[in-house]
Amino acid sequence: MAVRFAIGFVLGLLGTLFIAGAVVFGLWRAYDAKIMPGVRVGTVVVSGLTREEAIAKLSSEYASFGQGDLIATTPGGKGTITYQEVGRGPDSSQMADAALALGRADNPLASIVATVRTFAVGSSIPVIVKLDSVALASNIRRLTRTSLTPPQDASVAITGAEHTIRPAATGRGIDEAVIASELIDRLSSADAPAEIRIDGEFVTLEPKVTDVDAQAAAASVASM
Repeated sequence: MAVRFAIGFVLGLLGTLFIAGAVVFGLWRAYDAKIMPGVRVGTVVVSGLTREEAIAKLSSEYASFGQGDLIATTPGGKGTITYQEVGRGPDSSQMADAALALGRADNPLASIVATVRTFAVGSSIPVIVKLDSVALASNIRRLTRTSLTPPQDASVAITGAEHTIRPAATGRGIDEAVIASELIDRLSSADAPAEIRIDGEFVTLEPKVTDVDAQAAAASVASM
């Protein structure tokens, strides 16, 4: 009795898998080069769209990601950087690729499971924000360079047997790396507001060549 039950259970399971596989195969054919049913990116439904159509829709729906301002206040004054200047916007291509990959895993069984789940309850792809970190750093420097007093390296002036050490001097400036790091964290969020304000304080900039270095160089020359 137990053997008959086990055989019946296995046959039933295989039958269910066969039917599920047939349904999924039908979906794959119907949605060839298209995103599977039940898929959305954030709140945007992209089911049934080709990659190009999904990119266009996501770029339109999340166009507000590129609309906003960064307002930086430093001891040297206040400046504004627009979101467009730092390349902020939706990463539509990456999101479309992720949506298109659902139900198309290399493992056939994993593909069947993912497709059935997506068709039955839906699947959501997280919203991805793109940002040009190089453009951000460049624009931050544009705002802070007017406040920069560069440090002066120590040096040695040699005249005959005599030498004179010109002492080093510290400078001052804004810590651009700290500002950039904070802004990248905030701008990378899909929930970033249309206006972000940030403050920058002066920091001491140390010279690369100190008085001790210059004195050591002078002593080395004198010993020759």
